[in-house]
Amino acid sequence: EISCSLVGSEMCIRDSIRNKKICSKLPKISDSYTTFAAQKLNTIRKQSIMLKTILSISGKPGLFKLVSHGKNMLIVESLADKKRVPAYAKDKVISLGDIAIYTNEAEVPLHEVLTNVKNKENGQQASVSTSAKPDELRAYFAEILPNFDRERVYPSDIKKLISWYNILIGAGLTEFTPEESAIEEASVKETKKEEA
Repeated sequence: EISCSLVGSEMCIRDSIRNKKICSKLPKISDSYTTFAAQKLNTIRKQSIMLKTILSISGKPGLFKLVSHGKNMLIVESLADKKRVPAYAKDKVISLGDIAIYTNEAEVPLHEVLTNVKNKENGQQASVSTSAKPDELRAYFAEILPNFDRERVYPSDIKKLISWYNILIGAGLTEFTPEESAIEEASVKETKKEEA
């Protein structure tokens, strides 16, 4: 979950790293820790910025884009109507970049599942309706993620995922793969070409 304090602390760390004067006043923090923190923040930036900044807020329909943050609240923008509203610390806010889907072996990041849906639908809206029967939803999802955990992934979860996918596609957000993963995949493909 994303909280106001988390976003605020990330900003504080980022400011501290960029401001040498602040860092110089913290002798107890080693250079290696500062380097680690900088690398960690760099990794966060390289992750799918889209999924990390797209939020689901309990009690509010649809998806929201993180715009900024203030004291004890986030400012978010609806992907549907572009209206900006506050999300407070008491609200349950979840970043799509932090969601994974249960399978029989391990958890699969949401970005991989969304990419599978996009590939199946050729970048178009999902061909199954969110009002489809449970068996239809499971059959559809089995084509997307064959080894999904049938006991822990419910039809309601599949409905939510399909709804999120349609909202993202409708908003013109179609790149789900994190930057680092995309680079790694390209590197693996190049290696396989060279071996062939």
